Amino acid sequence: MRTRCVKIKLKDGTLTQVDDWAAEINKRTNEALETMQREGVSLEAAFLDYQADGVYLISVMRADDFEKARAMARSSTADIDAYHRRFKEACWEERTELSALVDLSIEDQ
Repeated sequence: MRTRCVKIKLKDGTLTQVDDWAAEINKRTNEALETMQREGVSLEAAFLDYQADGVYLISVMRADDFEKARAMARSSTADIDAYHRRFKEACWEERTELSALVDLSIEDQ
């Protein structure tokens, strides 16, 4: 398993939508976990980072194959995945993958 961290600049004025998205995902945990299982993802976490130039969503994910996970997410017909795609379109301005320095997990042993 590998870990990926992405820094996403949010569009101005979208914090209410971000809060709504987080509440919806947390409310629909079972659906989100089913999607993660189909994609081969073992961890997804999101954090807000308030900076002088705007607000960023920091997303952390662990998976065996990120390309497979991304392809499955794009082609999924699950309602929760469609909801997430709409959120990304509405709120994400720019996405930057952060460089990994250390990636350790007891699960990998």
